[in-house]
Amino acid sequence: MMAENLAHRLSQHISRSAANDIVRRCSLEAVEHHVAFGHVLQQDADVRRHLTEQQIVDALEPAEYLGSIDELIQRAQDAHRSVGGQS
Repeated sequence: MMAENLAHRLSQHISRSAANDIVRRCSLEAVEHHVAFGHVLQQDADVRRHLTEQQIVDALEPAEYLGSIDELIQRAQDAHRSVGGQS
């Protein structure tokens, strides 16, 4: 889930596909080398080109990602209503 949040934040700077590729590569590297995902992200030039150290830390914080659930639900409801759906 935190990888998804990080990809979302990266996709604000690069394409979604490129962001997903970077996150996938970093995830595989973390597993392969038995190191923390956050450490790999902090050391990755592609990630650091777009995100600061603090932005990476924030993206990996569950509360940062889950904290937006109310907003996401509201947007979904608004979109549903805008196409003629009922609440």
